[in-house]
Amino acid sequence: MQLPDRSGFDVCRQMRRLKLRQPILMLTVRWDEADKVLGLEMGADDYLTKPYSLTELLARVRALLRRAYGELAGADDRLIYAADLTIDRDRAQARRGTTIINLTPTEFRLLLYLAQHMGQAMSRSLIVDAVWGLDADVADERNVNAHVRRLREKVEADPSHPSLILTVPGVGYRLAR
Repeated sequence: MQLPDRSGFDVCRQMRRLKLRQPILMLTVRWDEADKVLGLEMGADDYLTKPYSLTELLARVRALLRRAYGELAGADDRLIYAADLTIDRDRAQARRGTTIINLTPTEFRLLLYLAQHMGQAMSRSLIVDAVWGLDADVADERNVNAHVRRLREKVEADPSHPSLILTVPGVGYRLAR
């Protein structure tokens, strides 16, 4: 599995090291059993050797997507992980380990929105639209800062030096991976 600058094994290993959960299907000319085992042990979800038919490839891709994102994805679809924080969509709660963090409904919607866009800088206006709705007053953009401050007090280990909910100067906020 040679790519221009590294192997598919390296890419797979790096994705899993970064805790990326996307399905990985390795397509390769390397048919040796040891290579197949190595790819699967490194985190690949499936391994297909050339030559293969387009029909088989599409069936395997559909199966991976079903398991990862569809009805077979399991109960973990409701959970989002950010550092040592677990956000449970179904229960509308966040916890650190087994300790439930008491959040207001607005704080939970704010945390969930940032978690659904983890790593992305989200503007205050986007946050207002998502958390308070499209009919919110423009003045609510200033309230985002106050809500983020209160949320940090509840979820950050050291709210004065946040490591989870980060300020993006001139833009808004992002949730660290």
